[in-house]
Amino acid sequence: MPATKRTPQTKRGIEAPLPTQLCVWHEEYVGSDGDTWGQYLYALKATQPGDRQLVWEGGGSERGIIGVVDFGSTAVPANGRYYAFGNATWLKEPITHQKLARVPTLRERFLGTGRTFLQGGPKRLSPDVGAALTKLAGGWPPQKLPTGDRLNEPFERWQGLIDIDPEKVFELAILADRRLRKQIGFSDAVKAQVRISNRSRPDLLDRDQHVVGEVKRLIRANDLRQVERYLEDLADPQWRAVLIHNDELSDRVAEALDNSSESDRIAVWRLDEQRNGRFKAVAERKVAPPAKRRGRR
Repeated sequence: MPATKRTPQTKRGIEAPLPTQLCVWHEEYVGSDGDTWGQYLYALKATQPGDRQLVWEGGGSERGIIGVVDFGSTAVPANGRYYAFGNATWLKEPITHQKLARVPTLRERFLGTGRTFLQGGPKRLSPDVGAALTKLAGGWPPQKLPTGDRLNEPFERWQGLIDIDPEKVFELAILADRRLRKQIGFSDAVKAQVRISNRSRPDLLDRDQHVVGEVKRLIRANDLRQVERYLEDLADPQWRAVLIHNDELSDRVAEALDNSSESDRIAVWRLDEQRNGRFKAVAERKVAPPAKRRGRR
């Protein structure tokens, strides 16, 4: 009887499936572990439940491969792309550019003339590259399939008539509309995509008003860790954070906000599109100004 092909074991001795594809994520979309609900992510057309995708950190980062996505659905088309419902797990030790450079096959593919492989959407990993990455990683994390209901997750609404990331649409609207900025709590000094540490680059930063903002299509519980990290990096109790999105705040996220260690410093605003194409800001969760917060303590 021929031997059965087995997937390599992880560092904990638990078998995990081999990654078969890779996709580039920009660093602002990289969050923290903890929320396994899942979301629709770029995937290959042939993606099936149980398939695994490696995450490459783009945007000039040197960290290389930083995580794996476990898909729990087949791929579905929207606006010329394919998406599958998946959950990301971040590697404790990224496979950095420095590590990749030590292996000729990987150096050529990711850092040499073959680096054009990283351009565009998800790419299929060849067996030799996949095997080399698995060896270099010393095994992959255990598989963590998404636990959420994929039928209740929006994806086509964000991939319709516009051809840029909808989060960027909201960000640009705030920067362009003084009335909207003031309503949310930003001054005219607000800037976009300002790096505040070697791990954090929020969507919006206003040093005059001490407000840091993150724009999402739909706020998830996992997004709270992102703004908590911003407040930690800014290291000043005067700062407050605003989460801005374009959907209703779920009970699950509201509960996570109430339980957050920075609960009294995180506000939530929803942007509702008006008939004239402009946005109106609706407060879903307000926080007190710094002086009033100090008075309560």
